[in-house]
Amino acid sequence: MSKAPKGWENAGPSRRRPVRTGKRSSPPGKRRLLVTEVTHDPIKEIIEGWPLDSELGWPALMEVIGLRYGGTWTRQAVAKHDDLQAAFTKRQAKITAFRREKAKSKNKRVARTRDEEVAYLKKQLGLVMQENEDLKKQLKTAGRRMNLWRHNAFLHRMTPQQLDAPMQENDRGRSE
Repeated sequence: MSKAPKGWENAGPSRRRPVRTGKRSSPPGKRRLLVTEVTHDPIKEIIEGWPLDSELGWPALMEVIGLRYGGTWTRQAVAKHDDLQAAFTKRQAKITAFRREKAKSKNKRVARTRDEEVAYLKKQLGLVMQENEDLKKQLKTAGRRMNLWRHNAFLHRMTPQQLDAPMQENDRGRSE
């Protein structure tokens, strides 16, 4: 008789594999449950019916499902179903929007989400770019005016000291 693989010594004639006791196996008494056809739609209803005024997170959802169906459910068992994951994400977005509107109605400061922050920063960047273009136009106009003044000063043989000195007021000889 050949030597049995490690852990199969007690398998006996029934060829039943012993229970795993490794570090990745679930502890004794803990059942991991899978989403079946029976539980799929009710879980989706739980997600879609989640109250808007309470926080929706995976631990809270798993606790509710565990209380309803017993056993220990994992986030991965639920999230691997695309429609359940989509319903969860959609409901989280609705809860966030509800809280945001509630805070705005009370005139409280509302934290920005990443999407809002990106939109805000893009708007700010656009404003800065527009201001930069305006300043470039002003600089170009000022450069042209400076060249004209320099040319006129050269034609009238004015020195830089004369240009820097204050000009005389125009006195037309009027009496008051």
